[in-house]
Amino acid sequence: MARTSGRVPAFTDQQIELGFWFLVGWTRTSAAEREEIVSWARTQERRDEDEQAILPLCEKNRVDEDERALILALIAWARQSAAVKECPSVSVGKIDAARAEILARWRVESHRGALVWPPRSRTIAVRLGDGNWADALRRFDIPVSPVGRQRGSGRFTSESFRSAFAEFLEFCQRQQEPVTLNGYGRWSGSERERGRAEVPSLASVRQRYGTWMRALQELEEFSCRSQQES
Repeated sequence: MARTSGRVPAFTDQQIELGFWFLVGWTRTSAAEREEIVSWARTQERRDEDEQAILPLCEKNRVDEDERALILALIAWARQSAAVKECPSVSVGKIDAARAEILARWRVESHRGALVWPPRSRTIAVRLGDGNWADALRRFDIPVSPVGRQRGSGRFTSESFRSAFAEFLEFCQRQQEPVTLNGYGRWSGSERERGRAEVPSLASVRQRYGTWMRALQELEEFSCRSQQES
């Protein structure tokens, strides 16, 4: 994919792809299942290039050897699931929720200006799907949920709104802007222009919550929960 900017990406495309598979694997497994997958991975052929690609990222996040083995195991398992057509569609909300869970597990903060691996869904979509999450899934033969073809707020789940609100809150923190519905409208409009159809529009937010006040209350409650969890 051609880039016109002179900036060097924080992560290589390989590291973005490995992060994607890691997150997909995480979303589809429980803690007990992950232990079994680590055992399964020991019987599979190792891909040294994967380990070399994630090693500096693991060192930066202070991830130990056992956790690194888990990462590589989930990557291998998710890849194989997709290869045999057993990997269902995965939503942006699930990916970002998995990332938040992983970073909390590692005690790594994703603060203003930080470039933290595994990447968020937005980065994956931009780098692997030309800005479109569905295209990123298609790239790896993962089915795309038909829900994306629905119209209005009905196409978005509560998880979709929570994920968008979380990303909007992080944007406001980085830009030091107040959390407002008008601000959300500008932000979501900009994101959707980039091809991110999974981001609910301001109209969808208003349709979902009825009034700006109720939507703003949801934003404020989510903001409070996020601060308590951080």
